[in-house]
Amino acid sequence: VSEQLCASDTGLRGRDARGLGVIVTKCLQKDRCDRYATASELEAELGRWLAGEPILAQPPSWFEAACRWGQKYRAAAAAATGIVASLVLAVVGIWFFYVRSEGQRLVAESHRQIAEVKQLAASHEAANARRQLYFSNLHLVADARDRGNIAEAARLLAEARTLAGSSGPHEPMELDCLAASLDDSIATFGGHADVLTSVAVSADGRRLATGSADATVRMYSLESAHGKKSAAGGTTDPTGASGTLEEQGNASSERVLRGHDAKVWAVAFSPDGLRVASGSTDKTVRLWDTATGQTVAVLRGHTGTVYSVAFTPDSLTVATASRDASARLWDVVTGRERMVFEGHAGTVYCVAISGDGLLAATASLDGTVRLWEVATGRQTAILAAHTGRVFSVCFAPDGQRLATASEDGTARVWHVKSGAEVALFRHPIRVNAVAFCGDGTLVATASGDSVVRVWNVATGRESASLKGHTAAIWSVAGFPWGTHFATGSADRTARVWNAENNTSRVFVCSDRVLSVAFSADGARAVSGSADSEVCLWEMRTGRAAGHISLHAGRVNSVAFLPDGSGFAAACDDGTVRMHAMAQGEHTAVDSRPQIALLRSHDKRVYSVSFSPDGALLATASEDKTVRVWNRASLRQLQRLVHPKRVFCASFSPDGSCLATASEDRLVRMWDVASGREVRQFVGHAGAVNWVTFSHAGDRMASASSDATVRLWDSASGRELAALTGPARQIWKVAFSPDGTRVAGATADGTVCVWDAVHLWDKVGGQCAMVLRGHEDQVWAVAFAPDGRSVLSGSWDATVRLW
Repeated sequence: VSEQLCASDTGLRGRDARGLGVIVTKCLQKDRCDRYATASELEAELGRWLAGEPILAQPPSWFEAACRWGQKYRAAAAAATGIVASLVLAVVGIWFFYVRSEGQRLVAESHRQIAEVKQLAASHEAANARRQLYFSNLHLVADARDRGNIAEAARLLAEARTLAGSSGPHEPMELDCLAASLDDSIATFGGHADVLTSVAVSADGRRLATGSADATVRMYSLESAHGKKSAAGGTTDPTGASGTLEEQGNASSERVLRGHDAKVWAVAFSPDGLRVASGSTDKTVRLWDTATGQTVAVLRGHTGTVYSVAFTPDSLTVATASRDASARLWDVVTGRERMVFEGHAGTVYCVAISGDGLLAATASLDGTVRLWEVATGRQTAILAAHTGRVFSVCFAPDGQRLATASEDGTARVWHVKSGAEVALFRHPIRVNAVAFCGDGTLVATASGDSVVRVWNVATGRESASLKGHTAAIWSVAGFPWGTHFATGSADRTARVWNAENNTSRVFVCSDRVLSVAFSADGARAVSGSADSEVCLWEMRTGRAAGHISLHAGRVNSVAFLPDGSGFAAACDDGTVRMHAMAQGEHTAVDSRPQIALLRSHDKRVYSVSFSPDGALLATASEDKTVRVWNRASLRQLQRLVHPKRVFCASFSPDGSCLATASEDRLVRMWDVASGREVRQFVGHAGAVNWVTFSHAGDRMASASSDATVRLWDSASGRELAALTGPARQIWKVAFSPDGTRVAGATADGTVCVWDAVHLWDKVGGQCAMVLRGHEDQVWAVAFAPDGRSVLSGSWDATVRLW
């Protein structure tokens, strides 16, 4: 072999030296088993190598090499093995803990995401439950109010305010409406720390005095209200002095009179206004100087609680009634007792002096009312029709009649001379007090059910039932002029009322009201009636500013110009009439000139509306068309034809589109510039009576004879919700300025207000409240520009501000 290799040395160059090295290494192995067995095997192996063929011998693996190295260098191998093992264990440990922590992190992240989803779902459910509870409370408020339980209604309303979670201008408008419906008073006076037992009004109507179980007397000034216009428009007293009350809300006391040692049961002003008298459980009567609030005199003589005090017309004598079964007359100047009226078989609860000062009347525990001559003390009559204690007695301004209030649940009016019963007013609970209002044609009664009732003496019928107090009413006192009166209650407040006009603002029209609209600033409203009359109303005062007789048939629709400079009326004779607004608050409507007469259609016009810039006018008619007009030139720009009658046409807030409501059950949207129909809104099962845009323009609301109001997405035409209520037909619909509420005028005589935002179920938004008060169908509805009130017009010939 060696010779052959040497002979072919030149052929070795370029050969695989590594293969030869493997052959040599095998030859040098110490173990015979690892070497070539024979020379022939080696020759054959070398032959294969020379031929460039694969050799059979294999180089040692890295493991074998390592093992051999370890056997050769045992100490170094052991150290290296330890280091490698430590590194491997460290890497494995690090990897294990990383994998475990990453797994835990992923599990935690998964749990966090699940928790967030559950929290979001729970928050959504809680918000829905809170909202449902809010609306339920609103309905319970209305129910409690209608049952006369004002205290419960007030409590539920407070809970609803808490659930609403907002206040001020962001508070839902229905809270304001319900709050107003719970209080018909025009002024409220507080400050007492206990039951308010007695009220009195000064002869000039400028001051109010109250007595309380907290042992104090308080005097309040009505000076700021004197001579101003009230919601009713004002009245005049017999002397010619103007005397009215503004709505003044809560008022603070002018002066607190302290001196009694126990409950104060009675207060009265002297006719000259210089003194206030008070009677107390401490058995004394105190006379106070109204200017300084100082005690002028303390009258002692009664042996029991003093329940009533009254002055004679000359202010020189004060009468008192006591639990000691007597009534007494006292000299105001000297403080001496002048006379004692005895004859009752028990407590004397009340004493009254006639306007001429000749007679005194007393009411007693024994169920009788007795009349006495002031000059002589002689008893002249006994009125004994009541079957329970008589708590209150008062003379009419003319002195010819007498009113009484009793535990038997009745108030009665008597003829003084004959003693005959003139009128009987029945109550569901005992009557605590009675007073004549103004000229004596009306009587106000105070009862334990917290309701003030006003009665017409001539007819014997209840003319008003006024709410506001939240507890039993103990006292009532009439004003010297008009139809105002004051009451004192166990709720620790005194309130002032107008017997002929409560704060719900009811405007009486001459015929059925078919349309209403607010001016842009909310200061005025206009209404249209079936007798062709248009009335203008001042919202601040509640007064009618005047009216126009159009002589054009029913006024089906009214609309103010956006700048408030005029208004338009759509009439049955196919015309639209536009009138200018005169400057000045009290200018009569009659004098406002007609600035345009648009003979727009051949048949009745159902609606009229202005574009937002006031440049265009849209009319909808019985002739199956909607027409768009240039307001300045009265030139027709578009004629939009429908298959059936069209009841309404309404501009979008940007003025580019027009929505129409038709008898064919469809709502359509039109491009104003081209007159092209853009979209149809399908879903109503009855005639569509009205349509309007939200102030943002993203939604539309339509009212239908299918008993629904439907909300639509303006851009896609998709139905968002179908709002239902108690009515079988809904004539008109209006969006609140903020778009959160929708109001519908219904055929059942109500106004329904819905939530237009939280449409969480397929049925639609919740009915926030139902406004009841009209006595016939409601045909018109509009939100005030500030969104805090609603105006409605009805076939009962009234317009109501809610």
